[in-house]
Amino acid sequence: MFKRNNYSIFFFCIFLLFDLSTSVASKDFKKENDISYLLYERDKAHRNVTIEYWTISGKVKNESNKVYYWTSSFYKSGFTALPSIFNYAIVYVVDVDKKSFSFFTYGNPSMVISAEKAISSDLKEDLENKDLKDALERVKNKIFTNFALMPEPYGIASSEKPFLLYGPLKFERLKKNEISYSLKTELLDYALEVKLESNDLPLNYDKKNILKVGDTERAEGYVIGKLKTTGRMKKNDIWEKVIGEFFYTHMWGNWNKASAWKETNRILIVLENGIKLDYHTFKDGKGNKKIEDQIFIMKDKNIEKIEGPYLNVIGKWDSIASKRKYKIDWRINIPQKKIDLHIAPILKQQEVSVIENRGAFWFGSCEVNGNVDGKNLKGIALVKSQYYEKISNK
Repeated sequence: MFKRNNYSIFFFCIFLLFDLSTSVASKDFKKENDISYLLYERDKAHRNVTIEYWTISGKVKNESNKVYYWTSSFYKSGFTALPSIFNYAIVYVVDVDKKSFSFFTYGNPSMVISAEKAISSDLKEDLENKDLKDALERVKNKIFTNFALMPEPYGIASSEKPFLLYGPLKFERLKKNEISYSLKTELLDYALEVKLESNDLPLNYDKKNILKVGDTERAEGYVIGKLKTTGRMKKNDIWEKVIGEFFYTHMWGNWNKASAWKETNRILIVLENGIKLDYHTFKDGKGNKKIEDQIFIMKDKNIEKIEGPYLNVIGKWDSIASKRKYKIDWRINIPQKKIDLHIAPILKQQEVSVIENRGAFWFGSCEVNGNVDGKNLKGIALVKSQYYEKISNK
């Protein structure tokens, strides 16, 4: 009887262990297919791509209700995740109360010049007429106030885990099973240390939702909105608690024809009810006047792609520094989708330049007001416009 009970206990323990292992395996299997886990894998840097970038943007307010818009963007180009052929980062802050726009570009001088080739179609002519060694020496000596020369390594975009480190910019995924990030960044008299958390489903670019880049290439990536933001911010050596909302986009692909584009715009919008709208415009610089507009709209779990144009320019701005005229005030009107949005800049002066205003582009935070499905909505947006008109010297 005693032996029989021992055998019974032994087999019961074996069954219990098998049941527990099965349930754990089942739980792990569910986690492997969970959106946050899959996103963790996509957050990492990708090998064998020519271009990849991460951009984190949004606004915070302090305990005095003063509002600041921050954007941190890290770019890499090359065919490996670490090291890259060139890396550079852009960090900017809009101080709404001061009505000021401060930015820094961080990078190795020769790498930044490589980056400019993808930004400015007339840079090649500029470099042919200027001694390149002299330009690099001037950057090395920090003559350009908007450029900071960083020591090696110039930047890390890890393919082992979601982690970016570039000078004062640090961005890290905190957990596999949660959409949560840590962002630390600083420039001049400002610094930001915040945690970003979201339950938002990402707008994915993949084989189903195709973002075309030229005739043969496509981009992959995603957009996460409604990132609840908590932490602290420093201004003039004084730290204060801040709260706010950010969004995050990560894109990559094998395209290297940016210098051939006469016009590229991206308007990324996140509305207060969670609707995301990502508007991309490409215009060929080879005499082709056709503008290819791709608009991705995400409501709840549904992603829809439509082709425009549905983008109207309301206002332009002249840059005294670069002698360029930018489109900076927009209206997106898509009648069949009952979407009518006005995208207005927080400040007109949000021009970013890499070296002495060569390769300059407009990269700015905007506020959104409009109507979707008969409801008045507000939101935030980030616009990157690499199109400009030259201002006459007359």
